[in-house]
Amino acid sequence: MHNALAFPTAIVISLVLTGCRSLAPRQEARQRALVLTQAIEQDFWDPEKRAYLEESPRRAKGLPYAMMWANGVQFTVLSGAVRAGADEYAPHMREFLAGMERFWNGRRQLYSAYFGGTDDVYYDDNQWLVLAYVEAYEATRDEAYLDKAVAITEGCLKGVDAVAGGGSYWHVDRKKYLTKNTCANGPLATALLRVRKHLEDQEVRARYLKQAEDVLIWTRDTLKDGRGLMLDSIHTETGKVNTWTFTYNTALMIQGWLELYAVTGKSTHLAEANQLARASAHWLKAHAPAPDGHHYEDATFFVVHLVEALLHLHAITGEDRWLVLGEQTADFYWHAWRRGRTHKLLETAAIARMQWLLADAGRTHLAACPPGVRYIRIEADGKSRPLVLGEVDVVCDGT
Repeated sequence: MHNALAFPTAIVISLVLTGCRSLAPRQEARQRALVLTQAIEQDFWDPEKRAYLEESPRRAKGLPYAMMWANGVQFTVLSGAVRAGADEYAPHMREFLAGMERFWNGRRQLYSAYFGGTDDVYYDDNQWLVLAYVEAYEATRDEAYLDKAVAITEGCLKGVDAVAGGGSYWHVDRKKYLTKNTCANGPLATALLRVRKHLEDQEVRARYLKQAEDVLIWTRDTLKDGRGLMLDSIHTETGKVNTWTFTYNTALMIQGWLELYAVTGKSTHLAEANQLARASAHWLKAHAPAPDGHHYEDATFFVVHLVEALLHLHAITGEDRWLVLGEQTADFYWHAWRRGRTHKLLETAAIARMQWLLADAGRTHLAACPPGVRYIRIEADGKSRPLVLGEVDVVCDGT
């Protein structure tokens, strides 16, 4: 469903420089993020359904509309736009919120994976929405987002019990889905701590803090391996650990420990996050598809969480390696999108999210441009893809 490129009323010309950068870092990331966000709205949004398509162009087979996981990522894209001053997306975000009511399971006070409010409810899907709604609340101060975040948080806490020593299940059906996953515990801890910031009830604040710390400790002790990475899950009946390694599992725990550190100020909590980040960087070095590769051999919608975690760690420690690694990874996926390799909402929204995160973080440094000839590519923003108008050679003097 990608529409043909067309110029907007006001043509914005951007200079994309290979070797040297022509735009201030935050400005460049913001521009990329806006291009992606606009493309998503054009290619995926169905205003009648108030829902996003799963894929564009839409296939004859498969689900027509996005599942809750993709919705959660896309909500952070919209909140990122509003946070950056693109206020025109604020009313649209409310439309999206209203449209997602068709996913709502009122009995469980959680979202189902797809339309109908069924019992196909995943705790991790809902935890993404808590985090997205907290961001939306912080960007708009609209209490509707915070109210929903609190309701979902309480619903997610029902997934925690003492089986296998603690932690949250992945799915509400504990007879069919017998696992407790890192992806349903790391973001639960983060959600508890981020919601807690905006609550006044001291008893609830204390409870959320204790529950978040308990979840982090259980997940670390149960699912962290000898490399310092987080594994996928534990089977609640057999106790067998699934050793799948996804980037987002480690990332989600980095985020949780950083949020806990922000509350406690304990160096041990920051050390947990640092160790996980170092392990993930080592894993990247071993798994980059090319010797000079700066991206992870993993799905975009997993990697986005690691980019966020590394940028968060940089914001706290000031250690530039995490900022650089986040930039390089996001840059790789931006160029992959420009080459037309992504057609699903979940993937495209993840790439847009990376750019909004960089727009927030900015870059406090620019690498020196190596001496020699470089070229400037002149682009105009089209509705779905940048249009290359021309390229010119320039000489860079090494500064």
